[in-house]
Amino acid sequence: MKWTGESQACVSRATLKFPYKKEKRSVNYFFYQTKTKYDNTGDALINKALISELRKYGRVFANCSAYIPVEFLEELEIRKDEQIICKNSRQFALKIIGHALLHRQDNTYIVSGLGDIYGGGVKKVMRNVLSACVLPVYSLLGVKNVRIGRSFGVMTKAMQWSEALRGLFVNSYFVRDTQSLQRCRSMGISKVQLCPDMSWIYEEGTERQENASDVVMINMKGSTLNIKEQKYIDALIKKCKTFLERLEKEKNKKVHVLVAYQVSEDEEFSQYIYQRLKDEFDVEFVDTQMKLGDLRKYYSHCGYHLSNRMHSLLSGYKYGSLPVALIDVKNHLKIAATLKDCDLDEFMIDVFDEFPESKMDNILTNKSKLYRKITICEVEQAEKIHRILSREFDRGEEKE
Repeated sequence: MKWTGESQACVSRATLKFPYKKEKRSVNYFFYQTKTKYDNTGDALINKALISELRKYGRVFANCSAYIPVEFLEELEIRKDEQIICKNSRQFALKIIGHALLHRQDNTYIVSGLGDIYGGGVKKVMRNVLSACVLPVYSLLGVKNVRIGRSFGVMTKAMQWSEALRGLFVNSYFVRDTQSLQRCRSMGISKVQLCPDMSWIYEEGTERQENASDVVMINMKGSTLNIKEQKYIDALIKKCKTFLERLEKEKNKKVHVLVAYQVSEDEEFSQYIYQRLKDEFDVEFVDTQMKLGDLRKYYSHCGYHLSNRMHSLLSGYKYGSLPVALIDVKNHLKIAATLKDCDLDEFMIDVFDEFPESKMDNILTNKSKLYRKITICEVEQAEKIHRILSREFDRGEEKE
């Protein structure tokens, strides 16, 4: 039979009348490693923020191994259908491998990395080496390994080598400050990129309103680089006293001080601070650890909070309290780098600065201006996070 151009055109037009079938798009599956410091409310905060964000891009399955405290998992609000119950990390790895074999057409990710890396004992190095032995298996199965939210401190040569070895099998590597970025590159991890700390997107979209209160919260750890030194402790207490004295002078009245803690190991040092301040100031000690559900309760009554804990500084402002970082700038590497990256140097006072009064007075005089500055910074940092995660995980439109 001879086909004419007209008949071909008719066939083409007729074909267009039939409904076409959309090609099914792939699904993102995120296997989330919940290994962290379980008694640290700041770690709970950043994990919860990232898990909430990942849900926008696919299904989350979290490691809920037996060694992870139930209370911590409850704080993260991990749903029943997101929990992978297993005895240990080995079983979690087998779950990932099994899933990848059954879902080759979809995107399977391992997401991990929130927190700090420093030091380098034999156990840490061996753990990295063992991890590097498993990661190639994931790669062969098409599983993408994403590490996000890391900070790098001072590490031994062996630890640096083991991190670089593991980094060979990571698809996307994100650190949260430029100092960590430089450390990674010096170790040979070339694919590393910057992504702001996840605390910037915690409770995003809720109202930010500066508190008019004069109450001051003090939330401190007693060490730098996990080393306790009396010289540092004395300098820290002295700066706390100086700040409180200048605030009381400005307000011409006694101010109320709350001494609290977000990390369980800080309880003893918080009691020590209370003892050092109680004879000179109106001080109250909060004798239970602040959990995520307590942050609004306490910070919403404070005008200022003095801290050397990063996620105290980057959470309290969400409830109206102005953060003041009393830190050892040389050794509190993570906080100093993060604040500098965000152009928030004004919020930072070095405990070894012999003449901190001008910085303190600037904070007291320009409280409202500084509060606006950090809330604007929050929006900017959150936008960066959204762009990065969208680029990394967005499945795009369905194909026709």
